[in-house]
Amino acid sequence: MKMNTKDNPQRAFFQRTLQIGLFGLVPFVGLIMLLFAAGSGQVSSAPTEAKIPLVEYSELTIQQRYIAQRRVVGRVEASSQGRLGFELGGTLEATLVDEGQQVEQGQLLATLDTARLDAQKAQLKAAQKRAESNLRLARLTEERVIDLVKKKLESPQRLDEVRESTVAASASLLEIEAQIEGVDVQLEKSQILAPFKGEVISRLVDNGSVVGQGQNVFVIQQSDELQVRIAMGASDAQTFVLGQEVELYNRKHSSYATVTSIAANRRLSTQTVDVIFTLPNSAHGILAGDLLSLQLKQPVDEAGAWVARQALSSGVRGLWTLYVVESIQGEDHVIPRSVEVLYSYKDRVYVRGPLRTGERYVIAGAHRLTPDQVVHLRRAVEDTVASIGR
Repeated sequence: MKMNTKDNPQRAFFQRTLQIGLFGLVPFVGLIMLLFAAGSGQVSSAPTEAKIPLVEYSELTIQQRYIAQRRVVGRVEASSQGRLGFELGGTLEATLVDEGQQVEQGQLLATLDTARLDAQKAQLKAAQKRAESNLRLARLTEERVIDLVKKKLESPQRLDEVRESTVAASASLLEIEAQIEGVDVQLEKSQILAPFKGEVISRLVDNGSVVGQGQNVFVIQQSDELQVRIAMGASDAQTFVLGQEVELYNRKHSSYATVTSIAANRRLSTQTVDVIFTLPNSAHGILAGDLLSLQLKQPVDEAGAWVARQALSSGVRGLWTLYVVESIQGEDHVIPRSVEVLYSYKDRVYVRGPLRTGERYVIAGAHRLTPDQVVHLRRAVEDTVASIGR
């Protein structure tokens, strides 16, 4: 009895310690099992296929030449532009048009004060009447003297004198008529008439101003016919012929124009040749001073292929990298090829390199790929392929 009494407290202590340890170990083991199960579930649920990227591809077509396009620009100008003034000096009496106004050929634009010329013409008109009267009197006198000479009542000397008087009276009348015509010419020169149909670009003098001989009063330009002068290289200019029709562009409009002139000489300052294109009257929305561009096309004999611009990634030594697709053991791998860019136009690039017709290449997303990477392929839609310009 004494031994049992002595052992009971020890056994109870051991049992309580064992229970506490088991209670702490069970959650720890359960946590380990849960973490292991969760990790195993994640590894088993991640398929390998999700790591293979899907890329779009197209096929290469090797060409022996390409067409290089360059844009040249010219300014629209009026086919005719005039600086108008008076051939005589005087006081500007009236300007009948203003800047921006359309005028017709022969329309009166401005006049000088003609009071002095009007008075001079009136004086000459009076002298003209007097000369006409003197001429009539001289002719009547000549007729009477001729009759008297026939009747032997007047001497031939008198007849000669009368005839010379008639000639002098006729000459005096002609002189006055010529002076009147001179005044009429000066009156005409006191007006400015529009030499062609066009638009008033600027009015340089106001009413009441004294203008000198030949001083500019208006600047007008022809509005019913516009031209475009484009400077280009001699080799490019020689590709055009007179009468050829080309299409010109600006930001908002395009219009067909006709080649009307090809300069025979180069400009000394630029070593270019001017080609002049005439726009039709129906070229609405295009005004003098606008800039129009022309696309020049030049064939270049270089073998290569057109690819999408986004298919290229940076390479080394000035080259670019194009990923082509090769099938290896039933899988599609992307293989980098170094190519040289010969020409680019909009979203397409003409490249030269170790390429073959029919070879597949990745058209986009090359920067996300690595050499020999396995990919899944999807053929590019027709619109995408067409935009590459194959």
